[in-house]
Amino acid sequence: MARDDPQTNLRLPAELKQQLMEAARDANRTFGAEVVKRLQDSFEMDRVLPEGLDAVEANARLQVENLEKMNAKLDELWKLIQAGPPSARGRSKK
Repeated sequence: MARDDPQTNLRLPAELKQQLMEAARDANRTFGAEVVKRLQDSFEMDRVLPEGLDAVEANARLQVENLEKMNAKLDELWKLIQAGPPSARGRSKK
């Protein structure tokens, strides 16, 4: 950031300000540079993920549903395997 960049006053919740200050310290940046970096990153995410996080989350839910269906099918197959071949089903074990 250059000295001639416009200044902006901003009210932040105390907890958020503390998080930003800690993140800035950990990244060896000033508080202002950390705020600018995080804002720039959020705009970059909007560009990279134009559909937004809602679409990503919906896709993740769909994948979970598919995995649950596959798991149910595997459970059915496992029960069939445990039951043995069709010719052996219904026969009593001696």
